[in-house]
Amino acid sequence: MRRLVAFVILCTVTAGCGAPVATERSRGGSAEKPPPTTSPTPTTVGQTTTTTSPVASGPLSLPDQVSLTLIDLGEFWGEALPEAFDLAYEPVNVLGGYDVATDGPPACGDELLDAEIAIGNAFYCPADDTVAWDEAVLFPTLYDDFGPFAVSLVLAHEWGHAVQSRVLDSRLPTIVSELQADCYAGAWAGYAVDGGLVDVGPSELDVATAGFLYFRDPVAAGRNDPGAHGNAFDRVGAFADGFRTGVGTCAGYAAEFPEVTQIGFSVDELATGGNLPKSEVFPTLARTLDVWWTDVLTAEGLAWSPFSDLAVVEAGGAVACELVDTSSLRHGFGYCDAEDVLVLDVDGVVDPLYDAFGDFGPALVIGKAWAQKGQVLLGLSTTGTGADRQLDCLAGAWAGDGRLIFGADGAVLQRGLPTGEFDDDGVEQVIRLSAGDLDEAIQSILFLGEAAEDGPTAFERVESFRIGVLEGVDACLAP
Repeated sequence: MRRLVAFVILCTVTAGCGAPVATERSRGGSAEKPPPTTSPTPTTVGQTTTTTSPVASGPLSLPDQVSLTLIDLGEFWGEALPEAFDLAYEPVNVLGGYDVATDGPPACGDELLDAEIAIGNAFYCPADDTVAWDEAVLFPTLYDDFGPFAVSLVLAHEWGHAVQSRVLDSRLPTIVSELQADCYAGAWAGYAVDGGLVDVGPSELDVATAGFLYFRDPVAAGRNDPGAHGNAFDRVGAFADGFRTGVGTCAGYAAEFPEVTQIGFSVDELATGGNLPKSEVFPTLARTLDVWWTDVLTAEGLAWSPFSDLAVVEAGGAVACELVDTSSLRHGFGYCDAEDVLVLDVDGVVDPLYDAFGDFGPALVIGKAWAQKGQVLLGLSTTGTGADRQLDCLAGAWAGDGRLIFGADGAVLQRGLPTGEFDDDGVEQVIRLSAGDLDEAIQSILFLGEAAEDGPTAFERVESFRIGVLEGVDACLAP
């Protein structure tokens, strides 16, 4: 987050086009793509892909996960492409896995890929209508670190690009193309839930959420950087669009681009990494939250007042007041309704989130704490899965008012959260989200999810947070 003294600032954003690229590199670590076909070897037959690989119980081996995913993708797009686009599905050519150290880099069209790009990567090559992947580095790493579904996610993304080559007449801006491929991957995942060969359940969707943090662009990469794929916030959102609403929503990205939240660092943020000092995070955000909730409650004919007191969780989890819902402490905060006391687990949650992710790690917890008091004052339930997801949504709505919103002409339409404090010239001090803040919130959701055995999944909570960020408080409070 960054302090500002201006509420509206104009800037321009250049839309990037350029020539089609044969490769994709996930610039946050590795790229994306399918593994090798060492044991089960898939072959194309008509409109589908078949294999001799058996369906095993329990986690599949890496080769079997690849093979079954290839079958599933062929079956899905064999149905979806005619339904959505009135086009027959022509199977994608599976170039397969490669090992740069042993065989050198693969080719796309008439040229070999650069070895540094090929290692740890996966790609769809429009010139040959082929998909290939690093079977020596990328897929074993994903399989070992994230599990089988991370491999399927990469394959489904590449198939999304193959679909684009079949249905689009012109090239989309790079980041929109990547988000649409994520959306198509989500549409396939929704299909798989309903009976596909690949197991896709709540735990796999949480894996997808974590995987997009692995695949995201580096923090501070611009939306128009060559090869930009998007931050985790935007990529998870595109995947969720496809998962929840299907191929039609993804196809609509070509006509109406999805909102992209990815921004770069300003000059002064380069030195701080976009983070407030730890000691300033709570008091600064508390001021913005008091102002924000005052506006929300005023619109409802109600009044907001700052918390009467702040209590800190002591050793063993003891607190200085009786909580309405002690389970909320698993998320680092609690609210004592009768005493109007905010309880924070500073040592166990708030500080570790800052140390691990940056200032918007604890900002998520702090925003949810204010939201729980808001629920009480609005007469809303504070218990149950729905209430828990509403907290994420309300924290997102507050955070969303601090993000940059770009108009079609590149103008910044909104920027900053008022703090209620003014400088010597009478200009109100505001803060805005920095590059990476929304991804820090996703990291916090995943971190906090480890402490909760019930309640919403991380995937569901990220969806709720995104709704708040993009649609505002009314969407969170809607029946």
